Amino acid sequence: MKARYEIKWATNEERYFHLKAPNGEIIMYSESYKTLAGCENGIGSCREHAPYDRFYGRAATKGEKPFFHLRAANNRIIGQSELYETVQAREAGIAAVKRHAPQADVIDLTK
Repeated sequence: MKARYEIKWATNEERYFHLKAPNGEIIMYSESYKTLAGCENGIGSCREHAPYDRFYGRAATKGEKPFFHLRAANNRIIGQSELYETVQAREAGIAAVKRHAPQADVIDLTK
């Protein structure tokens, strides 16, 4: 299976996307968007910014679980990762987004 973006419905009638790795694991999820066009623009921004390390923010929760987020050039968050057990796992997640996000297919599950 190839990496893919899946556009889905949120409970508030808005859309969001997941970026899934080839193994089907979600490696990043987006905020919600009011329109399909907004969601598609978010995917385009993800494709554009994902290859560059300078757009990744690295952080940890109060419980010290590492995670990352991907920001656009305007500093808005495009997507966020799950919580990882280790910093090394977080870095592997970032590497997966860098590798897969630019060429991943888009599957719209809202149609």
